[in-house]
Amino acid sequence: MNRVQEKRQRLEELLDRGMVMVHLDATQQGVDVPMMHADSAALALNLSYRFRIPDFRVDDEGVYASLSFNREPYPCKLPWHAIFAIRSHVDDTFHVWPEDVPEQLLERARQQLEQGQVTVQRVQGVLPLDDDGNSKLDGWNEHAVTADGISDPSEGAMPGRSTRVPYLRVIK
Repeated sequence: MNRVQEKRQRLEELLDRGMVMVHLDATQQGVDVPMMHADSAALALNLSYRFRIPDFRVDDEGVYASLSFNREPYPCKLPWHAIFAIRSHVDDTFHVWPEDVPEQLLERARQQLEQGQVTVQRVQGVLPLDDDGNSKLDGWNEHAVTADGISDPSEGAMPGRSTRVPYLRVIK
C-alpha cells in the first residue's frame, strides 16, 4: 500500500468513528483554503460526516469539503501530499507521516533543541529521512521529541501508524 492509499484508508476509518482533525501544510501546491490560512505550515481542520457537508468527498487526489470559517463556507481542497497527520476526536488515535512534516516545523524543533527548550528521547522510526536514510534533523538520527504515554520508546510512532497516545507534546 502506498502512502496516499494508507492516508486515505486511515482517514476513512477514523471518519467512520466520528470527528477527525486533519493536520496539513497549507503552503503546499494544490491546497485551497481561505487566504487567512494559506501561509500556515501547520493548519488543523476538523472533518466529520455528521457536519453533513454537501460537497464532502474523499478520493485518490485528496479531501474536498466546504468548511466553515467565521461562519462562512469555503470550498477547501486538501491534497494527500499536504496532509502529514490525522487525529481522531473520538479515541485520540493519532497517525503521522513524518516524511510529510513541513521543513518549517522541523526547523522550529531544531531551534528549540539548540536553545534547550525541549528534551529529546531516543525513539526509533519517527523522523523523516533523506534519500541516504539519514534524519532530516541533522544529528538527530533515531531521536525525536516524544509523546506522553509511550512507556517503551522503541515502540515510538511509525509512519502512518497510531501512536497510541492521546496527544503529542514537547517534553521540557
